[in-house]
Amino acid sequence: MDKPTTKHKFPVLKMWQAALLAFVLLTGAIVFTYFSRGDFIRDDIHLIIDAPASIEGGSTTPIEVALYNGSTSVIEDIRIAIHLPEELVFDDGMRLKSATIDSLHPGREHRIATNISAISTDKTVKVEARADYSPQDINVRYSTKESENIIIGSLDAEVEIDIPKEVYIQEKLEGVIRITPRSSLDKASLYARIIAPEEFEIEHSMPDFDRELAWRLDDVKRGEKKDLNFTGTWKGDSNSFSLTVEVGHYRGLDFLPLFATQQAVRVTSSPLLVEVAKRGNSKNVKSGSEVVLDIIVKNKGDVDMSNVVVSAVLPEEFVDIQTATGGYGSQKNNNEISWGYLTMNTFRVLPQQQEVRAILSFSVRDFERLASDQRKDFLIEVEARASLEKRGELRQTAQQELSLTGNPQFSQRVTHSSQYFPANGPIPPVVGEETSFVVYWRIHNSLSALNNVKVIARLPDNVDFGGSVYPVRQDSLFYDEEKKEVVWELDTLDPFFYDEISFAVWVIPRSEHEGNLVQILQPTSFRALDAEAKDVIEQVLPSVDSSLPDDENISRTDGIVTF
Repeated sequence: MDKPTTKHKFPVLKMWQAALLAFVLLTGAIVFTYFSRGDFIRDDIHLIIDAPASIEGGSTTPIEVALYNGSTSVIEDIRIAIHLPEELVFDDGMRLKSATIDSLHPGREHRIATNISAISTDKTVKVEARADYSPQDINVRYSTKESENIIIGSLDAEVEIDIPKEVYIQEKLEGVIRITPRSSLDKASLYARIIAPEEFEIEHSMPDFDRELAWRLDDVKRGEKKDLNFTGTWKGDSNSFSLTVEVGHYRGLDFLPLFATQQAVRVTSSPLLVEVAKRGNSKNVKSGSEVVLDIIVKNKGDVDMSNVVVSAVLPEEFVDIQTATGGYGSQKNNNEISWGYLTMNTFRVLPQQQEVRAILSFSVRDFERLASDQRKDFLIEVEARASLEKRGELRQTAQQELSLTGNPQFSQRVTHSSQYFPANGPIPPVVGEETSFVVYWRIHNSLSALNNVKVIARLPDNVDFGGSVYPVRQDSLFYDEEKKEVVWELDTLDPFFYDEISFAVWVIPRSEHEGNLVQILQPTSFRALDAEAKDVIEQVLPSVDSSLPDDENISRTDGIVTF
């Protein structure tokens, strides 16, 4: 007898449990699909429509659609479709053209070339293309779309560049690009742009610019004139230049010109001249020194100039701005000194063949030390601006180059004794008896290396070189008995380093010195060559007598010779 069959009863899922299970399965499928795609990125597949900007009604023109595989994967099972609006047709009269490709390898391109004809006019239409494909070994379909606007109708316009046929160097001029459409420019995303030499500096602050140096022309209507204003300054050296205006459209970042016009401009020397010169001629300035510049502005033309403004910009890195001044009628704004028609009557009008002058003074910053890579040359920039009737603004610049040089300090002290030279002989000095004194020399260098350093001190007849030197460097200090000169020589001394030396002398007062001070050293001379500026630096210190002003232990009366 057969056993009764046992029925298994499976649990019934509640609605929320079923929904949760479905969500988990769907998420898993999405994650599996995402990670199974490998390194494929859809944005690396590019569809390009290469079509003309316009087509005449009733005419035919070629068009190409290209599919480029910029990914690292092979794409397969590709279908490309091109859709035309009702105003355009293919050669076969249809508005849809498609093609299939088995595969396209990385870095490869496939093109479809065909022709289209316009059956309408004066209208902007859109051509669309779509590519569907699957990456190799990935069971997922992707699509890439692209579109391109085409104008049905003619594109033509009269373009005029209205600027002076002759300009001065550094003249700020205002120009107008005048466009008179003779076609449906208002139906296209067209631009007008200026092509100019680098020396023609066009102001970029004009709000009409939609792109750099280009105006969008969507608002240009057929038969209406459109004026595009611009301002520029010629800063080159040549005697002529040309401005070109192109009208076209952008495809991505590339500008595709449709037509263009050009205007030649002749350049002549400006009647506005500005000169700046440092007093003392040499461009070298010492740390902490005062500098005075003469500024001259001239009108060399045959027409009076008005609204003359002169300004000088000072580099704060080198100039102590607080000390800068332009004298009467000047204004200071941070690191700029200016003279102008608002503050000085002489600058309101500059008559023809006349000049005005200004003086600029400032102190160079006192550098205790410079970084090894810090520059030592700097510029003072001066600009003059003036207006000419029925012309633009004239500008002219000049520069004064200055070079920061060293300001080494040479010092000398004379005492009766020192740590290394004990006192010998009587104080006050006595006629006929020897008394020793110590001469101490020190050179403290600054910004530039010094070459051929030489210090010379001549001894009076009654003074002899003591022979003792500290530190002991017989190669740098020597005594010339014939000339009675003590000479200290150094081949070089590096920037911001110092060197020092001391030596002893013997003084034997004579009878004519009794009751007076006796001379120990005649004037001492210091001479060196600045290694960078090639300037000779010289310094002379006065003679020294037995009053010993540098010895705090000796009073003036202690230096009077007795018998």
